[in-house]
Order: sequence, then structure tokens, then C-alpha cells
Amino acid sequence: MNQSAAAFRLFRRLFAASMISAAHALAPHQAIAQEEVQTPAQAESEAQVTEALVPDRPGFGDSPSTVPAGFFLLEAGYDFTHDGDEDTHEAPVLLFRAGLTPKIEARVGWDGYSSNGTDGALNTRVGFKIDALDQDGAVPDLAVIPEIVIPTGDEDVASDKVEPEVRFAGGYDLTDSLSLGGNLNFAGRRGGTSGERFFEFAGSTVMSVAFTDSFGGYIEYFGILPDDPAAFDNHSINSGLT
Repeated sequence: MNQSAAAFRLFRRLFAASMISAAHALAPHQAIAQEEVQTPAQAESEAQVTEALVPDRPGFGDSPSTVPAGFFLLEAGYDFTHDGDEDTHEAPVLLFRAGLTPKIEARVGWDGYSSNGTDGALNTRVGFKIDALDQDGAVPDLAVIPEIVIPTGDEDVASDKVEPEVRFAGGYDLTDSLSLGGNLNFAGRRGGTSGERFFEFAGSTVMSVAFTDSFGGYIEYFGILPDDPAAFDNHSINSGLT
């Protein structure tokens, strides 16, 4: 494995747990006055919504779950990548998700600020996540995520061109606490030695485990395969806590 292509994602940390509570509390049609007594039906409804708020970060791949209509979720994290003799820090990696309908969410993300000797802001991405399939027997959960990467970052560390991207996110619950997932990503990049547009494929597979109702972990493999002779294929292992 080429050393430059063997970036090992050592650590990612998610700060979305508190934002889940914030999203839950701020949803207007679910808000309950402080003095109001909560009924069992309301408690059950709130528990179902909270369970449905599945973060996409901190892994490379996205989950197939969408944010429920009328709710939002703000996720933030920190990326550390060790590649040969080079360490890269990226923070804060931000993703804002808002439920538009029971099957569609809007998404706005910022890849953060990169520091590895050549420092600068990274790009912004906007798009949607569409819930296409729900798990039923052997059929997995599946979502489609069309996005556009907007060149808001510094040219030294980020592309200066608009880049279209579409991702297919799948998942399957094996048990109440163990699940498998994966992504297939297709993107049109711009850059490389020629400055021309080139195709990039990426894929991932992940195993997640829930230790408790509010604490879990995962281990993930992902690969990025650019169709550019000047670029290296990137095969990585990523793990973290959620």
C-alpha cells in the first residue's frame, strides 16, 4: 500500500449529542411548556423522534436516516489524519441538517479549517438527503444524497471549482445493538496536474455497535479512487465513538 495512500484516520470525535437534545427541544410542534404535564403518548412520541435522529458524523460515510420533518440537527467534529510524515488537522467539521418532509432533509456543511503546514479554510457543501428505501426483510435502508461542493475555501487547500457529487447510503440492522452500513459515492472533481475535470469514486463499509441507548462506537473502512494519473488511491481505516 502506497504510504501517501494509506492515510489512517486515528481519531474523530462527535459533539452532536447535545445538539440532538437542542433539536428536539426547539421543534415548534413538539415543544412542551415547562409547567405542562407530559402524557404517556407525548413521551412515547418524543422518544421515537429522538431515536430517529441519527448523526452522519463522525464517520466517512453517511447514514441512510433522515432528520424528521420540523426538526434540525447540527453536528460538529474534529479530524486528525496521519499520512506518512504528515499530520493534518481539520476543525470544526460542521453539518447542519433540517427535516423538510418525512422523507427529505436539507443539508449544509463546511469541511472546516485545515492545518498541515499549508493552512486554510476548506469548502462548503449543500444538498439534500432522500429516504428511498426502508429496511424490510432482506431489503436494506437506502438514501440518495445529491450535493454540490461550493468553492468557498482557500485555493491552497481546497478546489476552486464547483463540484457535483451524489452518494448512496445503505444500512442494515442485524440486531438491536449491531448494524452494518456502507456508501457508494460518485463525484466530478476539478484539479490535478491538468486542471481538467475528472471522475472520482469512493466507497465505505462500517460496523456500528450501541453500548447503551446514548453511547456507541464504530469501525469503518473507506477508499477514495480518483481517475487522475497524478493522484493516489486512498485506503483508510476510521474508528470513533458516537
